[in-house]
Amino acid sequence: MKRITDEQLLGEKGVNLIQSIVLEMGFTWHSTNQPVEAGIDGWVELRDVTTGEVANCWLAVQSKARSRLRETDTEVKYNCSRKELDYWMLGSQPVILVVSLPEEKKAWWVSVKDYFRERDIQNERTIAFDKDRNLLTPATAEEWKMLGSQYGAGTYFAPPPIQETLTSNLIKVERFASPVYVADTQCTSGADFRKNLREIEEWPPREWAFGPRKQVYSFHDLAERPWKEVCDAASCRAIPVEDLAYSDSIESRKIFVRLLNASFRSFLSPWRMRHSKESDCLYFSPGKNKIEREHRYRSRKKSTRRRVVTKYFKKTDETKIAYYRHEAFQHRFLRFGDRWYLMVEPTYVFTTDGEEPDPYREEHLSKIKSIEGDAAILGKIVMFRDMLKDRSSLFEESYPFLGFGAIKTVHVNAGIDDKAWASIKLAPKNAEQTPEADSGFGAGLFD
Repeated sequence: MKRITDEQLLGEKGVNLIQSIVLEMGFTWHSTNQPVEAGIDGWVELRDVTTGEVANCWLAVQSKARSRLRETDTEVKYNCSRKELDYWMLGSQPVILVVSLPEEKKAWWVSVKDYFRERDIQNERTIAFDKDRNLLTPATAEEWKMLGSQYGAGTYFAPPPIQETLTSNLIKVERFASPVYVADTQCTSGADFRKNLREIEEWPPREWAFGPRKQVYSFHDLAERPWKEVCDAASCRAIPVEDLAYSDSIESRKIFVRLLNASFRSFLSPWRMRHSKESDCLYFSPGKNKIEREHRYRSRKKSTRRRVVTKYFKKTDETKIAYYRHEAFQHRFLRFGDRWYLMVEPTYVFTTDGEEPDPYREEHLSKIKSIEGDAAILGKIVMFRDMLKDRSSLFEESYPFLGFGAIKTVHVNAGIDDKAWASIKLAPKNAEQTPEADSGFGAGLFD
């Protein structure tokens, strides 16, 4: 009598598992189900789940179902035969290899052509599937769309119809002091005014700005000491802060921004932040007892800490310090309509001893910015926002001249699968990109 083996049933279960996931993706599955197939078990036609449109864009799929696989805590491995690998590498269409454990409802995938693009298939035919990144799920749809875009010129798929919250680096200026005091002075410049002021007080208040026509603007009453010693107290007058903040005059708005910047430097004094002339940014200064510093703050969910000054040792001699890295940020005050915002751009300052600028600071900065992702940058913005928020308690008082609100967020009705998008950025380590290898994978898909 004819027989159907357990292996045949297992193979069919593997194909059925793939089909069920493909249908959840919103694509169509076309099984070959033919005794003459040479190494492809089915075809996936990609479909725009937003419009339902199809664009004759296909992925070939080969299923390898097993009751047991070679695996570790992080990987699943499969050895390809020379014949099947030679076949999959032919042609122009992408080939997806799926290995699965049907009884556990688990499957992993790779794009064979992309996986072996930089490898010597004469000597290396083992595929290592990352258990997390290569797991086949309905969310894999976004990566397959990008794969279709790579091999099918002109193919476009709309972003999935999901709502996403975009977080900007803009922090709302909630309040600024009013009024602003204006007075005449005999000083000829801001530097001259500062010099005369320091002859009266060693550390005078910073909340002032030098304007045109030898006038000084400040949140402090200029008719009082020490201001009246360098200003004409009789000429002092108060004006509403709105006259500067929302003036149609560019000159008035520039004075207001200079006043905000001066106040902001004073605002940050409790955190001992300095201004770097080389990098034009504000950075955490060295600690009091040692150069390294930690900063405690409240993240979006819990209290945490971050090392804001960190030492790094030389690779050639781990007993010697190479440089110190200081958390820092550049900032600008910007007006949009009737709202003012503080734009924060996280960056770093590098020193040799906590004070002296490191001669290789540009190289260090370029390297770390090429590594950091959006989540790391958002984490820093959240830290700076926590520093800026108002504090009204028995032990802390809010800064009187300037106050900040929430981070500006925007809700959009389209989203990008971050896991899928991150995967196309991955490049082989220590491998030079050649014109053949640079396929433009995903280029223009969401631009």
